[in-house]
Amino acid sequence: MQIVFLIMTMISLFFLTKNILSSIFNVGNYKLQKKRLRQLEFKNEIDGNENELIDKLTKPVISHVLPKIKIKNFEEIEKDLKFVGWNKKFTAQQFIAIKVITKALAVLMTILFWSNSKAFAVIWGVVLFNVVGFLLNNKVESKKEALIVEFPSFVRITHGYLSANMPLVKAIEESIKFVSEDWQIILQQFVVDAELSGVEYALENLKETVNIFEVKEFISLIKLTLEQGGAAKEGFDKQADKAQQMLKSAELRRIQKRGSLSTIIQGPLLLCIMATFALPIIDSMMNLNSM
Repeated sequence: MQIVFLIMTMISLFFLTKNILSSIFNVGNYKLQKKRLRQLEFKNEIDGNENELIDKLTKPVISHVLPKIKIKNFEEIEKDLKFVGWNKKFTAQQFIAIKVITKALAVLMTILFWSNSKAFAVIWGVVLFNVVGFLLNNKVESKKEALIVEFPSFVRITHGYLSANMPLVKAIEESIKFVSEDWQIILQQFVVDAELSGVEYALENLKETVNIFEVKEFISLIKLTLEQGGAAKEGFDKQADKAQQMLKSAELRRIQKRGSLSTIIQGPLLLCIMATFALPIIDSMMNLNSM
């Protein structure tokens, strides 16, 4: 058991150090990039194998465990998975089943390592217990942040086309090629919805797809302007300055987030360095006391 514990500790320290150094220095792995380029040729086959594996792994939990669990935020999970594109890999039920499996593994790992190291057991337990939900939440927040940062550009470009007396749908269609990839996918869906079901439905679906308060407020104002017989340009005129303020707020939040992450990463490293330098002094003091 001690050998297993030592091996797990060394593996954990290796990956932790590697991730910290990669985050700080932004080091790229050339061999890994080449490997990923080769893997793109077999993307469809790999995706199929992943989906099959997820289905086999989660099917027993979905059949026997989930019916006994009351899931409160099922619709929110579905929206989040769709928002980040994870719905292509697994359903909301499969995602919840994976959370259940990792929580069970967390309890098992805690029990397994408790007798050797309580601290190590607690760390592994906490990480495994929360890792799946944390990954989804982090992905959602990262994508929302990216969309907010690019939102003022979308408003500015579309406003320019509207100022040339171009219809709303046509203006958004023309702006697609100038916005980020995330916004391109969302706006392409808007154009399709507008052509098939009308502008009102397209705006409502756009609001639900993005699910960001500032963007939803903006779209609601556009809808209200159109319903009152005004032009879409009026709504964009009113929101132009507000969109720039959104960009400033998003950049400020990003700076604060990076500062917090730097503190979290560098704090333990600084404590370890201080402890390393302090050990000889402490040892000398203890030897003096023993004399």
